[in-house]
Amino acid sequence: MTIPTTLSPEQAEELTELLINASKQLRDAAGSRIYSPNYASTSARIADALRSLGVDPS
Repeated sequence: MTIPTTLSPEQAEELTELLINASKQLRDAAGSRIYSPNYASTSARIADALRSLGVDPS
C-alpha cells in the first residue's frame, strides 16, 4: 500500500480524526469486558478515507 506524501489539510484532518476514534474504541474495548465496538464500521470509514486519498486499502 502506498500513501500519498502530501495531503490537503482537510484530508489530513479527516484521516487523523478517524485514527483517533479507532484508537479510542480499541482502548475502550481493552478496558471493558462488555464493550463491543463496531470494528467493521470503523474499518470501513478508514478504508473510505484512504480511497479518497487515492490509496487502495486492500
